[in-house]
Amino acid sequence: MKTVIISDNRDTFLGMRLAGIGGYYVEEPGLVADALNEAAKDPDVGIVLITERCAGMIPDLIFDTKKKKLFPLITIIPDRHGYKAGRSKITSYISEAVGL
Repeated sequence: MKTVIISDNRDTFLGMRLAGIGGYYVEEPGLVADALNEAAKDPDVGIVLITERCAGMIPDLIFDTKKKKLFPLITIIPDRHGYKAGRSKITSYISEAVGL
């Protein structure tokens, strides 16, 4: 199975390419949707990494794709600048649970 990246950040895209992960460099919402649909149709793709900003452009399509298909696994990642909120949701949940 292959992993692909969908990114609107050139540095994140090139970093993944250097790591051997192919994908799509896109900036417009319509192109992001096309890239996700194309990756979801490819039977060799097992994981789709999508940057947070790209995911924000097409949240309904991501939800529908996750709901309808077992594969590919769609994972939202930060770009090179980190998460927009500063801390990930998981980190916030752990901090609350531990009491920090």
